[in-house]
Amino acid sequence: MISKNKLSKIFKELNLINYINEMNEKAQKRMDENPDVWIGKLTNDPDHWAGYGVYCISDLLNYLDAECKHNLEKEERYV
Repeated sequence: MISKNKLSKIFKELNLINYINEMNEKAQKRMDENPDVWIGKLTNDPDHWAGYGVYCISDLLNYLDAECKHNLEKEERYV
């Protein structure tokens, strides 16, 4: 029998994978519609994201926001 905690972890991982897949599909669609657009895609490997403390969709969104802010601040320092 699978524990509640294990089921919860699996559910979060599946939601994260599905969310990332949807993001990547939307990105691919935009690139297909406009060949001048390039959008990087994200890995959907939950083990990769766990290494960054990302276990669910809200963790991913917070991580991406923090990365964006970090990169904007980095650009400001070198402009």
